[in-house]
Amino acid sequence: MELRMRKKLQIAFVGLEGEAVFTAAFALLANELAPRLARKGHGVTVYRQTPPQPGEGRVATAGSVELRIPGSATTLSESMILNLFCAARAALSSCDVLLTVHSGAGWVQFLSKWFGHKAILQVAGMDWLHPQWNGLERSCLRVAARRGCRSADHVVSDSLTAKAFYSQRFGVSSSVIGYGAEPFFSRDPALLVRNGLVHRGFYLCMACLLTAERRQLLAQAFTQLESPRLLVLLDSSGPGSSQMREARFLAEQLGGRVRIIRTEADAPLWRELFVHSFAYLHVETPGRPHPVILTALAGGACILAEDSPFSREVLAEGAYGLLWPSSSKALLAAIRRMERSPELAEQFRQVAQRRIAERYSWEQVADAYEALLLRVCGD
Repeated sequence: MELRMRKKLQIAFVGLEGEAVFTAAFALLANELAPRLARKGHGVTVYRQTPPQPGEGRVATAGSVELRIPGSATTLSESMILNLFCAARAALSSCDVLLTVHSGAGWVQFLSKWFGHKAILQVAGMDWLHPQWNGLERSCLRVAARRGCRSADHVVSDSLTAKAFYSQRFGVSSSVIGYGAEPFFSRDPALLVRNGLVHRGFYLCMACLLTAERRQLLAQAFTQLESPRLLVLLDSSGPGSSQMREARFLAEQLGGRVRIIRTEADAPLWRELFVHSFAYLHVETPGRPHPVILTALAGGACILAEDSPFSREVLAEGAYGLLWPSSSKALLAAIRRMERSPELAEQFRQVAQRRIAERYSWEQVADAYEALLLRVCGD
């Protein structure tokens, strides 16, 4: 009650964006958390990059405001430069607190500190551990993360694993606030037919999670799988991304067993694919625990997840999905188990949305962030 009687805040969101970096966390928090904080009465401005155009553009989105900074980034250096512009624009505003998403963006918080604003860093995993980076890029992201953690008034980890990692690596304590999702159901199953699919007739995997190693893992498993079910690779990253190239390589390896479908995140077709899949195959890439696994739970999907600390945390040690060790043999065994026991797959579907309600609803996430923001700004 005491927190709710305190003043309403002016909150600025910035984050690392671009084709090379892990952007899912910032996009999710900007699209889902920012409007919810605005509906609670706070002033919220999200600073985002947009394809080059004259001047800056203000766009109202469900109560929050997006201030779009012209520019696009295809490399890490371009992403960090654009992040600097967004952070500078936010620092010159009348915000009370800057919420920075992605540890690699944390180094720009010094601008807000100069102007007397509070700074909160949401780490968004440990992106410098991703295998795509060369030595220099990895060092830049690691140094940026260290400086960001040390300059922030408070650090937010997106998982217990990240909390332990940042405590051990940089000696910083952090709060754990995960991502959220809201349960959804089938509304237009005809969208499946238009894409040549049938109910429970395919496995679903995100193209954005594919690395060369994970692509080969899937190829080896599906080459030996006797099931007639297709493998659908869902893409929202764009045709030129490295992950999309891996998706095309996988389609070439498996031929007609693979279907690549491109649609915007959270679009009607996106949702239908999760709801009607036989199972969602979640693969992990180092440093980038992807919140799309929560989307699968929200859609009531049966989840077969690569065993990782993040997957174990989300699925409660396998209570809400089947975990498989990182090998093609283990993946094949997990798929064959579901093929032989469709009733087990149905059991996972029946409990999936319960996990969202108990820990990962957006209202819970918004309440946790609001309490943290008010506490930090009240210090």
